[in-house]
Amino acid sequence: MSTVLSARAEEITSDKESANYTSATVTIFGAIREIGAIRKTCNQYFPDLVERNDAAYQDWSRRYSNFTQEVEKNLNIVAWRMSGYNIGVYWANLDQMGVAFDDKVEMTQEQILNMGMSNFRIGCVNYENYLKSSKSDIAKKFLSEVEQMRSEKISDDDLRYPK
Repeated sequence: MSTVLSARAEEITSDKESANYTSATVTIFGAIREIGAIRKTCNQYFPDLVERNDAAYQDWSRRYSNFTQEVEKNLNIVAWRMSGYNIGVYWANLDQMGVAFDDKVEMTQEQILNMGMSNFRIGCVNYENYLKSSKSDIAKKFLSEVEQMRSEKISDDDLRYPK
């Protein structure tokens, strides 16, 4: 996923900083999506854990909502830049990103299922504790990527992406 988008960013610009920004932003967003993918997979196979895992996920989402919104904004800027500030290409880029992220979620789900059902259940039981722990703090877990994302200079044109 990040390889495809990073390669596309390098096609558009030879600016290594922008390519690093793209890669960092995509990596962070993918990690956020993975947390949701784990919840979805656990809920599908263990309905008895849905209520507690959903509550833990909602709490996690609230705690990190400012950060996830920041990442989503930057992901939109990535798509907007990659489009050359063209609205039609922008929407196509977002669609392509959505498909790539969905593919990553499916791969995560397959990896989880390949753990074996007993190990998988243990992981799903522990999901709530994981979300309450500092291990689920994406900003700390991907500190160098977050620093790269935040260090990027954002222009007025970048902020004109369709909302």
